[in-house]
Amino acid sequence: MRRLGAVVTDLDADQMTAGVALRKVIRRIEAVPFLQFNSSVVVVRGRITLEVAGLLSVELASVLSELNAEGIEKEFAPTIVIVDLYKPSSVPAFGLKAEALSREPPLSASKVGKQLGLSKRVAHLAIQYGKALCQAGLKDPYIELTSAPDKASHWGPHKKPRRPGTKSR
Repeated sequence: MRRLGAVVTDLDADQMTAGVALRKVIRRIEAVPFLQFNSSVVVVRGRITLEVAGLLSVELASVLSELNAEGIEKEFAPTIVIVDLYKPSSVPAFGLKAEALSREPPLSASKVGKQLGLSKRVAHLAIQYGKALCQAGLKDPYIELTSAPDKASHWGPHKKPRRPGTKSR
């Protein structure tokens, strides 16, 4: 606990000290493309691999390694955190919540919308989207891409449109 407190103090300190503390804990940061379920929208999410054992003092890590023949990696496995690097639209963002609210006890789309701060139309779409996610057995509306999708709304570099009235070179 003292070590964790020391790391938090380092993170609150200046940027140089915070950088050293973060490098002890963060193993890798990646930008990963995901495809929105049932659409052609591609979004980017950050995948951060955290090394929890980096919070341990050198002394404690060596004692734990000696006590456990398999090493401390099994007890302190890396943790993966997914961070959205975009603002999701309302339907996928609230789909599962809206579907759950509409189910037990059954609520109308307008009541679901009131609870979630959505219009009746968006709440209805979110409920339908949530039902489709549940039927597909998904807990997340975004599916990681391992290759370029067949059809995507924005895949590849964006080209800046010409301003009206300018000639091409």
